[in-house]
Amino acid sequence: MRYSYVLVFLGVLILNKVFSAELKFMMSGKDEYPFFEQYEENKMFMLYKNEAQFTTNSTLFGTHEAGAVIEMIDGNQTQNLFGIFVDSYKNKGYVKSVPTNEKEIKGNIFEGRIGTSIGSFKFIGGEGPWKNLIGTIVTGVYYSMGEGHWLWQGSIKNLPDAVFKKIDGYVHNKEKN
Repeated sequence: MRYSYVLVFLGVLILNKVFSAELKFMMSGKDEYPFFEQYEENKMFMLYKNEAQFTTNSTLFGTHEAGAVIEMIDGNQTQNLFGIFVDSYKNKGYVKSVPTNEKEIKGNIFEGRIGTSIGSFKFIGGEGPWKNLIGTIVTGVYYSMGEGHWLWQGSIKNLPDAVFKKIDGYVHNKEKN
């Protein structure tokens, strides 16, 4: 009897992997810190904003902009970031940083600036293909390249195949938008 439960559990896990996809994001851009203060060793507070362009492993691509309040204490990062993705058809998708108490956010300081950080962002709204991502979480790594230039790589894992196909096959319809 116990073996049948184990087999059912393993079957569900395998089917979940077989019928799921991973939507990968690659972004690059320029950021700035209009306010930045290191108030003790390994403690800093900053305002952040950026502009970027993104591609995915689907037909979805476009631009992005975001703003945030970030505090780092001994490598632990707290942030409140709001971002807007705009795809090639001008559809908007909205993300907000996932609070630290729900998903760990890590970062490091390199020569008085953020070097790398790992964070998660939740899709909270959108139109067009972005509607299909509401409620999903994208996790990725931010790489500071210096002088305001950066790269970011992230993904939404275990996205249902049907959702990935809707996004990848999205065709803009002017009458609907």
